[in-house]
Amino acid sequence: MNKSIKFSTKLDSDYCQYSILTPFPGTPIYKELKEKNLIDNDDWDEYTVLKPVLKYDEMGLNKKMVEKKLAMAYLKFYARPNYLMKHRHMFKVMFKTVMRSFILPKLMGGTGKGWYQNLDNNTSSK
Repeated sequence: MNKSIKFSTKLDSDYCQYSILTPFPGTPIYKELKEKNLIDNDDWDEYTVLKPVLKYDEMGLNKKMVEKKLAMAYLKFYARPNYLMKHRHMFKVMFKTVMRSFILPKLMGGTGKGWYQNLDNNTSSK
């Protein structure tokens, strides 16, 4: 994961998208992981590419770490000084997004943590 994050930031591209491996039913990876009994969740509503659905503990990882790596990947890519300077015309849009996603929800009594709101909890994902 760290190598992929480092590689993607070295590319200096304008856009990057990260996701958690999600073996969608009907795909070869789903069949392979199902046969190895590594799929932890059959609730298709959880198959979002943002939530882990595999038995990461059996692979020497854990779900919270995988979720944190996803958030870290986005932060490392989009918070790079060179990226920010190159896209400084987007500061107004970024500011509005931060306000809408984090600050205003916090002021209205929410967590203010956006889509990764449960990463600090000690309980693991489903």
